[in-house]
Amino acid sequence: MNKDLFEKILKAEQNYPNLFSNFEKRDWGCLFFNEENSGSYDSNSAIITADFLSDEILSEIDTFYNEKNITPRYKHINQNYFTAEKEKNKDFRLMVQQGEVYIISNSRLKIKILESYDEKITENILLGSQKEYFRRVLIDSMKNENYKLAVGYLFDEPVSMAGMWFSPYNVVRIDSVQTGIFFRSCGFAREVVKFATEYVKRETKDEIYLLTDNPTAERIYNQAGFVEINTEKLLKGE
Repeated sequence: MNKDLFEKILKAEQNYPNLFSNFEKRDWGCLFFNEENSGSYDSNSAIITADFLSDEILSEIDTFYNEKNITPRYKHINQNYFTAEKEKNKDFRLMVQQGEVYIISNSRLKIKILESYDEKITENILLGSQKEYFRRVLIDSMKNENYKLAVGYLFDEPVSMAGMWFSPYNVVRIDSVQTGIFFRSCGFAREVVKFATEYVKRETKDEIYLLTDNPTAERIYNQAGFVEINTEKLLKGE
């Protein structure tokens, strides 16, 4: 992976919330907010792109979100973003698709790209207290023609899914990979990840990336040709 690709991924991450949030730009970055989905972390976070944090920036963020009765949050997405997050014990990994797809599909699922949100996803796939927040993020994302949601159906019931954002920065982001709790350990996530990866490769020559903090999911991504990128070594030129 070269630094040019890394810069494209950073640019995509800085603008990803555009899919499901309103925003106000600042010299130091952007304030993303969605008052109709105020509990969603990704929908309501400031993205700081300036090289350095300052008390003035943090104060402006606090004031902005407090006035909207939203918990102030921020991400500092610059060249050191991935390394800095690991230092905070947020152990997500950047992975880029660089190899062959070794997943063999057993064709148990009927996988399709949805034109509109299927409410059965909420009950069958989404989990926990964040279920409604995540539902809103998916619905808003799907309004963008460059976002695609692949869903695997078993006997007409949605059981697994993966999102794909064809960003304007010549990279595609795989996200929202989830399988319903009652349908796990059946190989369904592998089938959907394989489908999504091959779908993107048919549609574009852009590079594909994802972020993960799940060791089990990482093994699936490895089988789909994704490899972890050591961003610390990349920035050092190693």
